[in-house]
Amino acid sequence: MYKYFAKHNKGWIALLIIAGITGFLTWNIYRAFYPGDAFYYEDFKKITFREIPPSADISDKSASYPDFHGDYCSASVIKLSPHDYNKLLNDIKTDKRFQKGEFGWSSASHDVLSRYKETDIAHGYQNDDEGYIGFFKDGRTIFVQFCSL
Repeated sequence: MYKYFAKHNKGWIALLIIAGITGFLTWNIYRAFYPGDAFYYEDFKKITFREIPPSADISDKSASYPDFHGDYCSASVIKLSPHDYNKLLNDIKTDKRFQKGEFGWSSASHDVLSRYKETDIAHGYQNDDEGYIGFFKDGRTIFVQFCSL
């Protein structure tokens, strides 16, 4: 390709195309290993069946790379306003799809919770076997874990 463009005195176009393709591939590989906040917001929605509150701010996050079957685990610690925290807690408490439960340790949850104590979580709820949401005692922070199996 470069030879064709160089022959027509347009070698810079070939270099630009190659640089663009390389940049695109590099960005996609980076995002596969380090997903953005939207990835964790989507997992929040899968677990809670609700949109993420407007005050949400992810303070810690981690995700495993998907295996050959597409299974992965993600974990995040999200700060909410006290109002959004209490509303979400009350909604989850009354939602029949949730039961009190404990989260399963994964590499993602270990990475995220290494800065916290397990006793910091006051309330924990599971939906089926894939999702867990924990409410910290501070009245603002939640822990969200999703494992697709």
